[in-house]
Amino acid sequence: MQGSHSWMAGFEYTKNIIFALHSLPEKERSKFEICLICEKDFDSDFYNQIKNCLDYTIYKEDLFSQSFLFFNKKLTWNLLKGFFFKNEQFDFVYPDINYVPFLKFYRSATWIPDFQYKYFPDLFSAQAVTEFDHKWVKVISSASRLFMMSKSAEKDLIKFFPQARGKSNVLTIKIYPNENWYQGDPLKIEDKYSLPEKFFLISNRFWQHKNHLVVLRELGLLHKQGIFPNIICTGHLYDYRKPEYSDIILQTIQQLGLASQV
Repeated sequence: MQGSHSWMAGFEYTKNIIFALHSLPEKERSKFEICLICEKDFDSDFYNQIKNCLDYTIYKEDLFSQSFLFFNKKLTWNLLKGFFFKNEQFDFVYPDINYVPFLKFYRSATWIPDFQYKYFPDLFSAQAVTEFDHKWVKVISSASRLFMMSKSAEKDLIKFFPQARGKSNVLTIKIYPNENWYQGDPLKIEDKYSLPEKFFLISNRFWQHKNHLVVLRELGLLHKQGIFPNIICTGHLYDYRKPEYSDIILQTIQQLGLASQV
């Protein structure tokens, strides 16, 4: 399983694939089992969202001796998972990154989200850019299939790593609306968060490349023209690449006099 509170997209992407598989007609759904493989400290909130779709859950810590895991849990998993998947007759593992090609005895695919570090290298350290390049070279050489989020990302894959040609498929993000979303009273939510009647919604992490500052500067221009649209933002505030970025956002809001609009 991939994703966490610091990277919601990874979890949401995988979660909605699980939902889609589980929603198949019974005749089709009965032909396969869905197994989640994760660590015991996997987020309980995330797990509760998908547990009813799973046939069973396997914890990595239960698979191998504690002596191996104590040595290096990640290394142990990468070295021994191939034997486990083969012995348990897994048909397909996803998403999976295999760093030990000669120990791969199972079918799987790897997910590469995008190549932001190629287009926005200034948002990453030089070391991170190098590490990403080395990682994807290894992944591409060992993966049997590569799943990309969009045709654009697939084009970038071939552009930056031509050796991946013929290995990729596009598996776009799917959204599975929760029925509970439609059950609540919008007016109560509006009152709870003191929301205006009309507003624009921006649901993104407060990362530099999400361009919140661009929106704020445009709001500042509109403010001077006597136009005052309201903006509601949701998303995690912390950007690990620039921890002070959330403070810059708040300072910009105050400097432009937008506190009553954002």
